[in-house]
Amino acid sequence: MFARRTVRRRRNADAKDPNLDPETSIAYNAGADHRFHNNSVLSADIQETIVHGVFEQLTSIVPSALPNLCLAPQPAVEGIFFPANVAKLDVKSVVLKYTYAPLKGFGFNVEASAQSSILSGFTVSGGVPSLPANNVQVCGPGTTVGGATCIPYTQGYGQFTWVQPGGTFVGLGVQYLGKNNAYFSPPFAQVDFVARHPVTRNTEIQLSVQNLLNTNNYGAYLPLPGAGTPLVANTTVGNTIQQTSFPTALIPASPRYVRLVLKLHLQ
Repeated sequence: MFARRTVRRRRNADAKDPNLDPETSIAYNAGADHRFHNNSVLSADIQETIVHGVFEQLTSIVPSALPNLCLAPQPAVEGIFFPANVAKLDVKSVVLKYTYAPLKGFGFNVEASAQSSILSGFTVSGGVPSLPANNVQVCGPGTTVGGATCIPYTQGYGQFTWVQPGGTFVGLGVQYLGKNNAYFSPPFAQVDFVARHPVTRNTEIQLSVQNLLNTNNYGAYLPLPGAGTPLVANTTVGNTIQQTSFPTALIPASPRYVRLVLKLHLQ
């Protein structure tokens, strides 16, 4: 399968900004899958989207935080948000999946992806660092209005499953998050668990556990200062645009959640 899609989007008619031009995007994607004799399925998908004049919410660092950019025993403070057109956004992704799900016995599924989101064409004035930066992987405030966004270079998920003839299902999975993740943490993995058992013909009980090992929770629910992934920013030095970075806070992952559910099937 191969597809090409072109989209031209105008700025919000209810909140017009005379300084923003319409953005234009073009996307390509291709995918294929193959079913083997044991009914397992292997699939692959690739995609590229190029956006010209992309809308971006830029973030400039508050000047009082500038002395901390290199030494920075504490995270720098950010501020001054404003919308602008950026010359180009190039988003690429590759996804591979393999699933083996027999009606009974052991099965497994694995998925791996590599992706990037790179902006180019920023202009910087006044020597104040601004986010995001030119020609680097998108990460941090400014990539999405109102929040922090990181695009990991790599992600992955794997799960072992067991199915009994009577319908009992057990699954144990591991999710991997590569560098540049939304938690500003070095690469890490989280374990999940799920078990379902039919009680009657129309009811079943399910037990699920998210983040089984309580990985990267840090025992807290608020951002913590620490050795998070640096955000990369543009700044002007003389007549050239250079890149700099400042430390971010490690953001705790969701804590261990245990859910017990009773399901009723009406059909």
